[in-house]
Amino acid sequence: MSGDGLVWMILLLALLFLNFMAISSYNKKNTSFLWSGLLICIMGPVIGFISSSIFVDFHHSEGGTGEGGAIGAAFLGLIILGNGMIYLIVGIIMMITQFFKKE
Repeated sequence: MSGDGLVWMILLLALLFLNFMAISSYNKKNTSFLWSGLLICIMGPVIGFISSSIFVDFHHSEGGTGEGGAIGAAFLGLIILGNGMIYLIVGIIMMITQFFKKE
């Protein structure tokens, strides 16, 4: 598998898993999107750093310098962080609307 395919596969799997967990925990009324978004925002850079170490080593073993792996991991972390920001903003909007709906 090429390095690009590996980046896209990990990105897709991470986004599917994180979105599934956020939506299922919201449907069970255990957490709001605010807390899920905050957790995803924290997990984004962590996943980016972990995948960076994997991708850079992967590209080094193929004879490259590892720059592509680092860029792919940074992209992965930023996309997950952006996804978490969307959940965070939606959670804040939902809390504000619930606050004004009670009064």
